[in-house]
Amino acid sequence: GGHGGGGGGVSTMGTRKAVDLHGFSKPLAQAAIRAALTEHHAEWRAGPSQGRPPLEDLVIITGKGRNSRTPFAPALRRTVQDMLVDDFNPPISSWTLPGNTGRLVVGAGSIAAWAQSTAQSKARIMAQIGALLSSRVAAAAAAAGN
Repeated sequence: GGHGGGGGGVSTMGTRKAVDLHGFSKPLAQAAIRAALTEHHAEWRAGPSQGRPPLEDLVIITGKGRNSRTPFAPALRRTVQDMLVDDFNPPISSWTLPGNTGRLVVGAGSIAAWAQSTAQSKARIMAQIGALLSSRVAAAAAAAGN
């Protein structure tokens, strides 16, 4: 029974991209999801701006929990869904793929909103660092002039 194969990774499932989290711990799953969402959005942004197809949903394969301590308890799926809401700003919506409780679908709209918010936060932080550095440089120049 079951399928062989190694650990996780990003693959293309039909046309939807998929991230396989089989056997991942919670911290590893969190890092893999953040990296996959960032990469998924960046690849879409890198395409031609004219005639660019819409951003697609991302599938997260959590497995059905057959190998977990509690039989048929999709522990990782619930953990991942909680993580997408609690650890991402704005929260990222997801739903179980109909007919397959071991797969979550992350909506393209949520991915785009998160990526845009992340980019704006980075821009604000960089602006604050730039202002701090220029004020320090000005202060040092004034002190050297005395």
